[in-house]
Amino acid sequence: MHKPTKARLHELFEHDADAGVLIWRTRPADHFATVWGWRRWNSRYAGTVAGALDKGKGYRRIYIDGKSWWEHRMVWIYANGDIPGGMQIDHINGNRSDNRVVNLRLVTHAENGRNQSMPRTNTSGVIGVRWSKRDSKWQAKIKIDGRSKHLGYFDTLEAAIAARAEAEREFGFHKGHGKPALAEEAPK
Repeated sequence: MHKPTKARLHELFEHDADAGVLIWRTRPADHFATVWGWRRWNSRYAGTVAGALDKGKGYRRIYIDGKSWWEHRMVWIYANGDIPGGMQIDHINGNRSDNRVVNLRLVTHAENGRNQSMPRTNTSGVIGVRWSKRDSKWQAKIKIDGRSKHLGYFDTLEAAIAARAEAEREFGFHKGHGKPALAEEAPK
């Protein structure tokens, strides 16, 4: 099945813009093979929030017609129409489950990579900065167009952070890049 259209999503869901979620509509009998299935589905799901959190990835997932879709993509299509080829949907505040339209933006793959949250494994407190045991110095690097660019080795953490910050400005990284996801801005 191709990805759902805006019309199909409007047929299946209502959109709660404040919470950033899709809510199942009451579905007609012709969507089901049996009357029993139709009644059971509507009594169980109509009016409820669709989907669930994929704990491994942090995104919300919705099943439509037996296929899984990311909720942020469905919310985008519901509100704005199709996603052009080669484009992605970015969570501005870094919170992958915050699917309010105001937190979503259409970006290229490169732009999406310039707005990543701090990796859980980071130990320096700054994305792209790490301690090199081999060199006994702080190393700074940045990824541009899928390639890692070495920014240098530094005697102090502060110098490595400054080099990384300058490179982020030079290459147009989003202001939220490398920051922890803003969970406090997530819908309640």
